[in-house]
Amino acid sequence: MRRSFSNLWFVLLLLPACQADVKKEDIKLPGHYTYRSAGKDKRYIDPQNGVGMNIIYADVVDYASNDSFILVRQKPSSKYFKNHLGFYLYFRYLIYADYLRNPRNVDTADAGLVNKEFVKKDSINYKLFLQRQASEKNTDQDKAIEVAIADSLIHHDPYYRKVAFGEEDNFWIIRLSTDTLLGPYSKGGYQQEREVLHVPASLKLKSEE
Repeated sequence: MRRSFSNLWFVLLLLPACQADVKKEDIKLPGHYTYRSAGKDKRYIDPQNGVGMNIIYADVVDYASNDSFILVRQKPSSKYFKNHLGFYLYFRYLIYADYLRNPRNVDTADAGLVNKEFVKKDSINYKLFLQRQASEKNTDQDKAIEVAIADSLIHHDPYYRKVAFGEEDNFWIIRLSTDTLLGPYSKGGYQQEREVLHVPASLKLKSEE
C-alpha cells in the first residue's frame, strides 16, 4: 500500500508541539509558508512543501512579509531545535525509503507538494539512519537515533552549528520569486542582504521600526 506523504507530514507537525495545555496558532503567509506556534520556544516557519525544505526552526520571534519576501528574526532554541530537527530528518528517511520502493511516489502529479529533486538527493540522510539500523515504525529506538543524528549535526556541521549557536539573533530572508531561503545572517549581514535584494523599506520587522 502506498504511504501518504501528506499524512507523514501531518505527524511531523504534531509531534514537536504535542502539549494539550498550549494554544496552537497557525498563520498563513505568502506562498506555501505558514507561521506555527505552540508557545515560547516552539514557534517556527513551516514551508509546507512535503519535506520541510526551507524550514526556519524555533524560536521565531518576529516576522514580516509581502508578496515578494518573508523576513524572519529567530532566537535559536537548541533543545527544541534538536528535537524538531531529529524528527524532520527521520521523516526524510521515511520518505526516501518509500521512494526507493516506488520512485513513482515522487514522480507523479499526485505526489502533491513533495519536492521531487530534494527527495532524490537525500540518500546521505537515508544512509545515516540505515547505518544505525533505524526502522520505519517510529519506535523509541528510532527516536533515540534521530536525536543522536541531530545532536551530531548541530555540533559538527557548520551550517547547523551556525543555526543553533551562531548569533543571539539569526535573521532570514525567504525570496518568494525563487522560493529560496537565505541565512542565517547577523543583523549587519541581514541589512546588507536587504539592500542587495532590494527589499522595500516599508517591509520591516518590529525590531526595525
